[in-house]
Amino acid sequence: MPLVKTDEQQIIKSALKLFRKQSYFNTSMAEIAKSSGLLKGSLYHYFTSKEDLMKKVIISVHDYFKSNVFSHAYNDQWSPKERMSKLFESASHVFLYKEDGTFIGNIGVESAVMSPEFAEIIRYFFLDFFHAV
Repeated sequence: MPLVKTDEQQIIKSALKLFRKQSYFNTSMAEIAKSSGLLKGSLYHYFTSKEDLMKKVIISVHDYFKSNVFSHAYNDQWSPKERMSKLFESASHVFLYKEDGTFIGNIGVESAVMSPEFAEIIRYFFLDFFHAV
């Protein structure tokens, strides 16, 4: 039984914080459960595996970037120079000013060698970034 009421999005946020701080490979499902206020077995009600959870975390980060970063590139009310400036300003805020590292940067490097199952999802993220630029 859960220790607190939670939902999939809250678990994704908890996992994101842990993955960013400790990396995917150094974070256990037990740690994610504890951080989410759940028992370990309860996580499997929401996610079939750690890999399933990670894929949803990557998709969640990608969705955040689409809405809050990449979208600047497509705002027709700004000049191309303003769009580029706002795109890079918001991207640099996420990439450069996080104390515990940047998730996409960290997991991109980590997964390139050790997690090919995440490579396709991460590739879509960087393709969207490329197209926005």
